[in-house]
Amino acid sequence: MGQLKVNNISKRFGAVAALDGVSFEAGPASVVAVLGPNSAGKSTLLNCVASVLRLDGGSIEIGNARVGYLGHSSFLYDALANLTFWARLAGVDGYSQKVRGLLEAAGLDRHGDKKVRALSAGMEKKLSICRAVINDPEVLILDEPFSALDESARCFAFDCIRRVRECGGIVLFTTHQLELAREVATHTLALCGGKVVSYGRVGVKA
Repeated sequence: MGQLKVNNISKRFGAVAALDGVSFEAGPASVVAVLGPNSAGKSTLLNCVASVLRLDGGSIEIGNARVGYLGHSSFLYDALANLTFWARLAGVDGYSQKVRGLLEAAGLDRHGDKKVRALSAGMEKKLSICRAVINDPEVLILDEPFSALDESARCFAFDCIRRVRECGGIVLFTTHQLELAREVATHTLALCGGKVVSYGRVGVKA
């Protein structure tokens, strides 16, 4: 994986500038925690990097990297069947074994036949993380991955992030939980009002 380059990007929703001249770069094995208050532009930034939203200005360079994305919607309805669908869609070799391995790692192997609506919020979040990493992404984009998770579930999320980093990938995630960000991030990017307040390296690794 090469670098993720975000070059002076902007995104507006009507008269509101959600992102205004945002620029930063992240190299291989980087884990970037995107921090800031509500309406700072955190989710909008991730959606732009994931190509969910179209930019109004600037550019994002990501190459041909495999991307995994966790947004606010799970994009899942049935645990096992939907993970299998996403794995096949991504062209994952040995997808059946991969799906079952992820469910087991997430502690969801006993719940594979359940509908998502029957799962707890924490279980649904873990299942969504499984979907995001099903294609062994080189760039993993996670919007609030630690919300609704207990300690064991957070360990699963940490492990997924760690595996991407150890393979030389890039992780970009948002959180309001500063201490959790310090546990896992190599860099922090602080936004406020759609602008970059600070960007730099931190010393604590997962």
